[in-house]
Amino acid sequence: MNRATRKRLRELAAKATPGPWHVDGMWDVSARDEDCEPFVIASTEGQQDRDRNAAFIATADPATVTALLDRVDELERALIEAKRRLFLVGRTMDADVSREESALGIHDIDAALADSEDAAREDDK
Repeated sequence: MNRATRKRLRELAAKATPGPWHVDGMWDVSARDEDCEPFVIASTEGQQDRDRNAAFIATADPATVTALLDRVDELERALIEAKRRLFLVGRTMDADVSREESALGIHDIDAALADSEDAAREDDK
């Protein structure tokens, strides 16, 4: 999932009815207003597998979606940091080897990280 998609999901979650959401009856997904009165935010009536769809929708409330996006961002930052550290370790280990013979084949950390991010974007297309 690319950054643009995550940004769009965050925007949608911020504008959606706050949770928690719950299944009301068999196929309606409801939330509560400021007076604690339930109201339907989605209905799966008439759909095949409507009870399972309603359960999934209720579970994917804005807070849950935002928490998942936060975790993806956190893991992406950790991956970039791990790649940076691996590069630095590789440079240290390869200090006596010419740049062309580097075991990692990476000569510029900024270029390596940019290549990694470009590859991730291509995967998202």
